[in-house]
Formats: sequence, structure tokens, C-alpha cells
Amino acid sequence: MSFGLRGSGFLLSANHLDAEVVPVTVDAAPTDSRGPAIDLAVPTFNCPAVPTAYVFDYADPFTGLLGTQKALTEAGFDVRPLPLDQSPTSLEVLVIFGSFSSTSPDYVAYMGKHAADLYGFVDRGNVLVQMDQAEMLQ
Repeated sequence: MSFGLRGSGFLLSANHLDAEVVPVTVDAAPTDSRGPAIDLAVPTFNCPAVPTAYVFDYADPFTGLLGTQKALTEAGFDVRPLPLDQSPTSLEVLVIFGSFSSTSPDYVAYMGKHAADLYGFVDRGNVLVQMDQAEMLQ
């Protein structure tokens, strides 16, 4: 069985801190010789011309590096800090946790309060990205 996807949006291609946003359109019909086509396009999401990225970037104690906001800005995103006092249910497009965010007390508090809401965020067609984290804290 093979599935096809229809829709359009943006593809974020990242290589270390170099990133590029590429508009994409997928138009391959679903096929299944045993029955009707399956539409995988539910739920649908209309991405704005300039996608929004809500970023939690943290200068970790291991490297002290930041770069997620800069890379996404250069890639064409409207970059905003992740509102830590707000559920992600009202956000759209992308939530990204930078490398080693899990070492931040703010990350721990946010996940303690809003982890379940992130499922709904993704279920509505949004994207959640978590970069490398400290394995001893996972």
C-alpha cells in the first residue's frame, strides 16, 4: 500500500545553523489496489506567506551557544520568543526548542504545565521541533 499527500507549505532545511525555507507543493494521488484512495490531508493548515516561529533558545551550560533565532530569521521566519506563560494552543506554524533547552528551569516549568497542549498544537497541523537535548535530563 502506498499513500499520497496533497497540499502545500514550507520545508525547513537545516544544516547546523544554516537554514533555508523552501515553498513546497505535494500533489501525489493516494493509491491502494485493495480499495479507495485515502486522504491524508486532514487536518489542513494554511501557512501564512511569512511563517511564524516561536522559539525557546537557551544558552546552555555546556556550550553557551545560541543560534536558533538567528537561523530561523535568516531563513525567512517571523521569529518570536515562545510565550512561556501561555498555552501553545493559540499559536500557529512552528514551536522550536533550541539545543539543550531541557537544562533550563523555564523549560522544565513550561513542559510541566503545557506538555499535553503541544499534542493539540501538532494535531492542528503545526510543527514542533526539539533540537538536541541533554540526555541526562530526559
